[in-house]
Amino acid sequence: MSCPIKETCTFSNKQLHMLQERRDNIEVRFCKSSYGQCARYKMYEYYKSPSKVPPDLMPNDYEKMEMIIRSDKKQKW
Repeated sequence: MSCPIKETCTFSNKQLHMLQERRDNIEVRFCKSSYGQCARYKMYEYYKSPSKVPPDLMPNDYEKMEMIIRSDKKQKW
């Protein structure tokens, strides 16, 4: 099953520039099979909005994702 946010995702829409081989590997891993593990999808699930996902966030950039979510949680308190 492919990712449910694929249509709005800047990674799957090839708006993030990188080597094609690397893109293909990431796409197979995250967009086409384990999208639940994707940092972009996790942020979408947290915010319930594709507009809240940073356009430059890579699918495997868990550190940046966690930093953004921690910061957001602190602001809500």
